[in-house]
Amino acid sequence: MLAERLLVRPGVTLWFQPIEWLRLLGPLPAGVRMASQFAGSGVAIEFVSNAGSVRGLMNRYRAVIPLPPVVWICYPARGRTDFNRPLLLQMITSHGLQPVDEVPIDANWSAMRVRTFVPG
Repeated sequence: MLAERLLVRPGVTLWFQPIEWLRLLGPLPAGVRMASQFAGSGVAIEFVSNAGSVRGLMNRYRAVIPLPPVVWICYPARGRTDFNRPLLLQMITSHGLQPVDEVPIDANWSAMRVRTFVPG
């Protein structure tokens, strides 16, 4: 189940955007609560579809991205020439983040787990 692969465990507080896409996770584990704020979540999941949406995410949540223990940025994995994994990596590293893990969502989307850059 995708929710489990994205570390959405029973009882976790989940922040998810855009909320209309929450159905992609499938059934949520028991006791999952939806967070109203990014910083107050245990797992934060954001879907981005282009460079502008990544910039918006970084500008809006720059100060609080390190707060949730688990942060996923979901992006189109294929079919895009203007936005792809290398560009996403370039953008997140320029904001002091590094990839930690990657999970395929389906044939078109992937999720990249990120955290604040730790040297070494």
